[in-house]
Amino acid sequence: MNPTLSLRSLEPSDIDFLFRIENDESLWKYSNTKEPYSKAVLQAHIENSREDIFEVKQQRFVLVDSETNIYGLIDLFDYDHQNATASIGIVIANEWRRKGFGKIGLKLLQKYAVNQLNLCQLYARVGKENVPSRALFKAASFEEEIDEKKKLQESDHTDTILLQKKINE
Repeated sequence: MNPTLSLRSLEPSDIDFLFRIENDESLWKYSNTKEPYSKAVLQAHIENSREDIFEVKQQRFVLVDSETNIYGLIDLFDYDHQNATASIGIVIANEWRRKGFGKIGLKLLQKYAVNQLNLCQLYARVGKENVPSRALFKAASFEEEIDEKKKLQESDHTDTILLQKKINE
């Protein structure tokens, strides 16, 4: 069974899911996170998420079904209105991974980015060793380029970033 998914803004009831994802140390190597977040900090994040993307340059979405099951989080950040570009971050909860939900969420985000924000380019910085994420972006017709100037830091390990991008026409 493949449920109908949609994107929505963060809500106060998402606090436990957000707390679980943001404090999952196995995911920290894919972000700038170095220490756990408190629920108070995350609650403030939820409250501030209502700010306009044109001002704060980022927007977080929750990937949900009609039963209110949460599948993951998808972010637009480094939003550049003048150049019509933004970066993408995506995390699917462990129990929903490798079932096609990331691809559905990415398609929904692309549709929003083009139709609502008039973006012409989306990109993600993905570590070379992050094979599942690379496969997701490849399946969504993103092109892979090596960007030697940017690096992801993971303790004593440095991973070359692969820039995924899609020009929306």
